[in-house]
Amino acid sequence: MPVKRILVIQGHPDPAGTHFCDALAEAYTRGAHAAGHEARTVRIAALDFPVLRSQNEWEHGALPAALAPVQADFRWAEHIVLIFPLWLGDMPALLKVFVEQVARPGFAFKPGAGGQMARSAGVGAQLMAKEADEAQVRLPSGEVRKVHINCMASVGQVGNLDHENQRWGKAGATRWRGRMPHNRGVTMNPVDHPMGGGEGRSSGGRHPCSPWGQLTKGYKTRNSKRTDGMIIKRRK
Repeated sequence: MPVKRILVIQGHPDPAGTHFCDALAEAYTRGAHAAGHEARTVRIAALDFPVLRSQNEWEHGALPAALAPVQADFRWAEHIVLIFPLWLGDMPALLKVFVEQVARPGFAFKPGAGGQMARSAGVGAQLMAKEADEAQVRLPSGEVRKVHINCMASVGQVGNLDHENQRWGKAGATRWRGRMPHNRGVTMNPVDHPMGGGEGRSSGGRHPCSPWGQLTKGYKTRNSKRTDGMIIKRRK
């Protein structure tokens, strides 16, 4: 087995070091070393960095000194493991701030960084126009986005086109692949889910939503103003 360079990001915001995420990150790193791989660990709770408050600050502000070694670790790594607790169904706010700080223009999206768009089975992107040092690319979702003119792409279409037609045949086959059973909200009790309860096959008397009340059918959740300037046309 070839030796891999692995970066483990321990994303729990509490610096106490007594959480399950700490133990999981330590065990993963120890197992990687035992298997002959190189591994490094970054604990975001031990880093000092501010919150980005504007797109201009994200694009032109100075990178905090504490995160310069982290960007070097990202460049070094071939495989990245992200460990974090689910808080209100999502990653902690401090981890989001960390990602925004590290993934700045010229680092996360830059020439030579490797493929980052249109990578799913059977999809492809289309070059629409070129102007100055920017190119316009239409993504599979229908979104038209600006990228740097020097970025490279593979000609053609991603393989494995028949992936969407694959059928496992039985529940056990998906269990073998690590997928746990999923229980629908409408089958739960009202105390467990907003759509639970009711007589017969009712939907709880409301639109489909998550266990925390977030609408799930067509509700817009995108909230990343720092990248709004890169989008020319929204997805369909």
